[in-house]
Amino acid sequence: MQTPNRSERGQAMLLIVFAIIGLVGMTALAVDGGRTYAERRRAQSAADSTALASAYAKVYGGNIYTAGLARATSNNFTDTDATAGTSNTRTNIEIYNPPISGTYAGNAEYIQVFITDKVPTFFGRVIGIQQVTNKVKAVARARPPITTPLAFGNAVVGLSPHDCAALKYTGSSNVDLIGSGLFVNSDCADSAFFNNSSSPGSDLTAPCLTSVGGITSATGSLDIPSNCISTGSTAWGYPPSNIQMPDPTCGTQNASVVNVTEMTPGNWTGNFPPNKVTTLHAGVYCISGNFSWTGSDTLIGHDVVFRMNSGSVNWSGDIRLDAPDSGPYAGLLLYMPQKTDECTNPNKTTAITINGGTSASITGSILAPGANISVEGGGGTDGLHTQFVGCTVKLGGSSSLKLVYNADEQFFPPTPASIELVE
Repeated sequence: MQTPNRSERGQAMLLIVFAIIGLVGMTALAVDGGRTYAERRRAQSAADSTALASAYAKVYGGNIYTAGLARATSNNFTDTDATAGTSNTRTNIEIYNPPISGTYAGNAEYIQVFITDKVPTFFGRVIGIQQVTNKVKAVARARPPITTPLAFGNAVVGLSPHDCAALKYTGSSNVDLIGSGLFVNSDCADSAFFNNSSSPGSDLTAPCLTSVGGITSATGSLDIPSNCISTGSTAWGYPPSNIQMPDPTCGTQNASVVNVTEMTPGNWTGNFPPNKVTTLHAGVYCISGNFSWTGSDTLIGHDVVFRMNSGSVNWSGDIRLDAPDSGPYAGLLLYMPQKTDECTNPNKTTAITINGGTSASITGSILAPGANISVEGGGGTDGLHTQFVGCTVKLGGSSSLKLVYNADEQFFPPTPASIELVE
């Protein structure tokens, strides 16, 4: 057998050395690469939660930087100043409101977070790679709470999705809407809005009439600009998701009669108001029973809210009620929560009937998504400063009716603050 010479042994040694270097490189790629990838995922999770924490702080009046850094630290990424450059030899956290780059740059509703993390290597050092840098980004949206007009500011709304005559003008008198118009959510093809008032000289005056379904009206009975009468509008669905329903409550407080003719707010079961009561103190009344006022006396209530847990409403004659001017239910006069399938049930019976006398004064929104609302005549020279939103609504009667919509007097449902991760 021939003995290998020294040059061949030297070549073999070089091959072995290169093989070892290759193995170390492959090991570095496998071990350090896997570790770097895992650290990147951990950094991305930390950036996401940091952005959300900063967004939460923004909508609730906190410090976005303090909240963001605290959340990052809880995820084991620690920095000292989110507005500075590299302030930690391994980790740098940057929080920007508004973002400084990308799709949402300059938009103050968004918060951008960068986390830069340097990951030390183990085997990579053998081939001169001391560390690998990960830089991840997250963007969160911080939308503050807002208030919007109930039912987009329409003065009269019929919410029923399918009823024909979901909004009806009838009778032998004029109906005058000032400040806002009517919306009909029904898809009834022929007569979502229906008018059978053909009495000479009687008409419905309004700025606009918008309907999902068809409109049927007697010739000359609508005093509405032709360019503001429209059908084929987009339906709101039912229950309407675009209306944030309120939740006025009374807790454990019970309403009580004081001084014979006065009443304090709270829960009440039975006919309302009780006998001889003519003055309602300011506050929320949660009523389980019929609310009826048909007497010759005057019922007065300033800064009041009525929640009808059950029963019907029948107001007639001299009634003077106004909603609160401030607080969470500012502009809300009466709320009747919808019962299951109430509006879509063909046998629905829940009703609100208002027949204002010449001295009647009613101010504030009436929201009853499952009830049939009927408004007839009266309201004095200033009219009823009221917004009606019901399953169906009927306007008319034998005496003239004047409705005045002033946004400042009506209910603006609050839309809660929201945060979401967008990148």
